[in-house]
Amino acid sequence: MRLGDPLLEETDLGPKVSKAQVERTAEYVDAARESGTTVLAGGGRPDEGALADGAFYEPTIISDLDHGHRSVQEEIFGPVEETFSWSDEEDVIERANDVDYGLAAGIITDDITRALRTARELEAGAIWINHYNDVSAGQPFGGYKQSGLGRENGKEALDEYTQTKAININLG
Repeated sequence: MRLGDPLLEETDLGPKVSKAQVERTAEYVDAARESGTTVLAGGGRPDEGALADGAFYEPTIISDLDHGHRSVQEEIFGPVEETFSWSDEEDVIERANDVDYGLAAGIITDDITRALRTARELEAGAIWINHYNDVSAGQPFGGYKQSGLGRENGKEALDEYTQTKAININLG
């Protein structure tokens, strides 16, 4: 993935919202690295040109991290992907749901029946099959568990502005 100016067509990934968020992402990756994980790609800030002075963090892939590690259990909100091996479909669903958060999930497979079955079992607010982070206009977006409250977009977002009241009358 090419880091750079998000207004340029050749850019795949722009800056994070602030340098403080870059530091937060770096803390998670550093903690994972200190626990003995394998960093397969990325894992740092760009060190040359204009990107070095900006709020950029390299797309990072981590493997061999214990599932109980805070870098797995918490939301990093950075370009970090953790990879895991699993023995069967039940194992991967259990592992994916064994976190306090559930904003989004992605499934890559040629078996659409399995993908839909897995998607129904995952505790996440948005699930993409064979693509990722493509939110259609009007599609509700929001998480499960500790990943936010309510929904953005779609008619479900209107519920956030609705105050329901029940009035009971006994005329007898």
